[in-house]
Amino acid sequence: MKYKDYYKILGLETSRVSIEEIKAAYRAAVKRNHPDVNVGDSLAEEKIKDINEAYRTLSAPASKRKYDRIWNSRTNAKNYQKFKGKNIFSMFLGDIDKEEIGITVAYDDVEGWINAIHRIADHPEEAQKMGANARKLAEKRFNLEIFSREIAESLLEISKMSPKKRTFA
Repeated sequence: MKYKDYYKILGLETSRVSIEEIKAAYRAAVKRNHPDVNVGDSLAEEKIKDINEAYRTLSAPASKRKYDRIWNSRTNAKNYQKFKGKNIFSMFLGDIDKEEIGITVAYDDVEGWINAIHRIADHPEEAQKMGANARKLAEKRFNLEIFSREIAESLLEISKMSPKKRTFA
């Protein structure tokens, strides 16, 4: 999952804005990016989806507070960028954010883990999508049958060795 700066998407400079300012920014963003106005722009529809998502989140005071707490704090945004793609799964699956298979959080970032858990709990459809993407990627990159056979063959060879010759690098 990628971090989306909803304030930036709506063209707002800061998170310290009223609901009325959010509504005005939403209307202006829709006018600027509407597919009917931007004929031929293949990204116009995607931009409108992002604008609608941003407005849905920021126009309700409770969800705006939650978004600000989780995603818009400077610390979390910096940590997100700093540790992006740096975890054990990256060794096997590549860039987790790019592949849309998870949320990257530093090992020692307790608040980041809490925020990620809240994000997944609040957006089960995104969690389901990440799981499906991870499954497809793993199936594409690893063939479980071949991997299992290679492990079994290695274990069989080891079992045939005398105990003195069993060394592991």
